[in-house]
Amino acid sequence: YNTDYPGSDIANFKATGDYNSMLGQCCDACKKLLDCSAYVLFEDVCYIKSASTEPVAKNGATATIVTTTTIPA
Repeated sequence: YNTDYPGSDIANFKATGDYNSMLGQCCDACKKLLDCSAYVLFEDVCYIKSASTEPVAKNGATATIVTTTTIPA
């Protein structure tokens, strides 16, 4: 909480609903983009990131790093 990854934005959009719903919207949007490695929710806007840069303190921002797991066929 209260963390941002500045720069590396590849998309952003206004999220709606309660806090958990907005985080879910950010996560779902990130999953659809191959370039997404993190997202930040700040003031009801999801910022989709291509990289998780050095974190900085930002009041009210929630930053999440996205990891992927490949399951062998």
